[in-house]
Amino acid sequence: MKSASVVAIALGVVVLGFAVTRFSLGTPETLMAAPTVREASAQQSLSGAPDAGRTEAQAREVPAEGTTPDSQRAPAVLMEGLVTDVDGHPLAEATVAAMTPPRLSKDKARPSGEVQSKGEVQRFGDYESTRFETRTDAAGRFVLELPEAGPYILVAYGEDFVVTRLERVEAPVQDLRLVLHAGGHVEGTVVSARGEPLPEVALTLFAEGKKDRTTECMSDEEGRFVMRIVEPGRYTLRAVFNTGAPHRASRVVELRPKEQSTVVFRMDTGKSVSGVVVDEAGMPLGGAQVKAHSQRENYAQLNEQEHGIQLEDASSLTDEAGRFTVHHLLRGDSNLTVEKPGYVLRVATRGEDDAFDPLPEHQVAAGSTNVRLVLRYLGSIRGKLRRSDGTPIDRFTVNEESFQGDDGAFRLPIQQPGVTWLTLEAPGHTRIIREVRVERGQDVDLGTLVLEAGRWVRGRVVDATTSAPVENAQVVVRRSPSSQVDESSSAQAPELASAKTDPSGAFEFGPMEAGPLAMEISHSGYLPFQQSVGSGEETLEVVLSPGARLEGTVKDREGQPAKVMLRLSALGGQKLHRSGIVHVSEGSFSMGGLEPGEYVISLSSRYDFMGNPWSETQSGRYIPRRVTLAPNERRVLQLQEREGHSTLRLRVPRVTGTPPDDVALHQAVLVPGTLSPIRSYGRVERIKLELGVLGPAGVTSPEVVYDALPSGRYTFLLVGRNVKGGPYLLHAEELVVPEVGVLTKDLQPVWKPIEHIIL
Repeated sequence: MKSASVVAIALGVVVLGFAVTRFSLGTPETLMAAPTVREASAQQSLSGAPDAGRTEAQAREVPAEGTTPDSQRAPAVLMEGLVTDVDGHPLAEATVAAMTPPRLSKDKARPSGEVQSKGEVQRFGDYESTRFETRTDAAGRFVLELPEAGPYILVAYGEDFVVTRLERVEAPVQDLRLVLHAGGHVEGTVVSARGEPLPEVALTLFAEGKKDRTTECMSDEEGRFVMRIVEPGRYTLRAVFNTGAPHRASRVVELRPKEQSTVVFRMDTGKSVSGVVVDEAGMPLGGAQVKAHSQRENYAQLNEQEHGIQLEDASSLTDEAGRFTVHHLLRGDSNLTVEKPGYVLRVATRGEDDAFDPLPEHQVAAGSTNVRLVLRYLGSIRGKLRRSDGTPIDRFTVNEESFQGDDGAFRLPIQQPGVTWLTLEAPGHTRIIREVRVERGQDVDLGTLVLEAGRWVRGRVVDATTSAPVENAQVVVRRSPSSQVDESSSAQAPELASAKTDPSGAFEFGPMEAGPLAMEISHSGYLPFQQSVGSGEETLEVVLSPGARLEGTVKDREGQPAKVMLRLSALGGQKLHRSGIVHVSEGSFSMGGLEPGEYVISLSSRYDFMGNPWSETQSGRYIPRRVTLAPNERRVLQLQEREGHSTLRLRVPRVTGTPPDDVALHQAVLVPGTLSPIRSYGRVERIKLELGVLGPAGVTSPEVVYDALPSGRYTFLLVGRNVKGGPYLLHAEELVVPEVGVLTKDLQPVWKPIEHIIL
């Protein structure tokens, strides 16, 4: 007779969907506290809740006796069992999932048959796990078909039952009995000391005696919150409210199975500030948004404890009398800002000629009751829209703000003095763009603007070399710079229209207003192109140059296709017209649309690209490659990790505090090739990013070592600073690395001062 495996799952305090697995610095850990084990076999243990990923995985009926499986198929490994509640009642539609133990994603050896098992591969940083899921039938039975025998993480949960997982279950296994425990519910309302509901309060449950959170939620606009399916027990309910200032509160709650605990959570959210908003003539301004937050000095200790707090402003809308009150401020000084279209807060410390600040702040003590905020009028633009027959347009938008009226009139407050671009649109009419200059406090009247039927602009984009059509080229049309009323303005005109070319390379715009236009065409594989368009209807042919192109392969230290981040940087002053960072996933790359000139290609593993410290097993060993491209040249490269067979050992002087050994070392950089003179610390940083050979993170020992170097000429940079202060100092030295062997050199730095600026 078979012996039944009985496991009573005392589920952790979680909410379905919040349970996730986190991987930090390559090590998996759970975010959830491990629940108590009530009953378990000797080989099984419980831990945190499952990750939130879900998939309908393969489950199968148990074959009837005498049935012969497919002769081509490997024998199935089954995990079978029953799910019940604590009273022994079977639980239908409960979810049961088995997951393989986490493994490094770059592991080449995968469990046999795993790909054919229809499981879902879930990735967490450098790790991955395969998940197989099913649901129980009406009798509470489940059958999971797995790719091979061995340990699995078993997850089980159901409606109104809390979630858990068994950390280790050996497959195959039969007659596994899982007993799930019903959860309790907690709900309530969060209110201020005045009894007003508090929205967007983050509430978290902590099990008694544990630091890890159990579950969390956010209060709604009425201050209400609900936490469902929580394991019975004693908890601390913590509330975090970060509006205006950081506010914290907590209380103890008791939860019982299948019962609902209702609480009213009252928080002291500090002081308020009240006052009036007026214009420079002293007239009250309604509809102004007043925002406030406490200064960081008022909660410096809490901010340090929580490693930085992000606040939302407390806000209040002024009434017709200009009155306002903002709440939730801590004792001490607070900063106030005011937002109203066409106005800006007047600050006594600022002069008329100071640089324009669109959102200046006013400092006031929390608890103040008669604050007077004066707004300065900025100006506006007004006009009327007409059809070509003179009739008014009654529905239209100006800068995406809707207007409606029988006379076609509009008035748009400006956001700041100077040049403003207006985009005017109406259904069935031409979209027009106007550039308008508005001085501070002025109302500019544009008079009557007529929206015409418009014209069409059509064209085709082709390859300059092959004349083949270019699909998915981005075509953007703007008003020509020559039509700007303010030629001194550096602001680019907004788009009149944009589109992508179809498979035949064609594009079409219309209807568009008359007048000269500027067209910009871009594509990831070509150099960008600009063309002027005349005043009438035109059909254009645009020829794109493919420019220079870099292609190639990247292999890791075993000669396999690598997964790395490639960074292309221009050294000769030429412009990169798109991102120079490429994710190389299958060991090959291609980058087109490059201007001629010198470039450097640097490669790093994903581990290094995320800023992790050097790791012998996870860091990449790629030497930056310099390449000079001619116009329209196609260059193919083969890049290999650990290309060289030489080691460079550089012995740096010890810091004694007395000359000449009174320079504290800050940074060491090794660069292939030679460099032009360096005059700033910022350029050293850029050289390290673009050209530096991956090596020690800092100069922390008397010897700096670089291994697996290919032979050739290198430049070594050493940056330091006198222990008594002063400018940064640089030592640069050229070295020749042999093809094989170890080059050891005692450095005698010749220091030269450099500026601490970014270039």
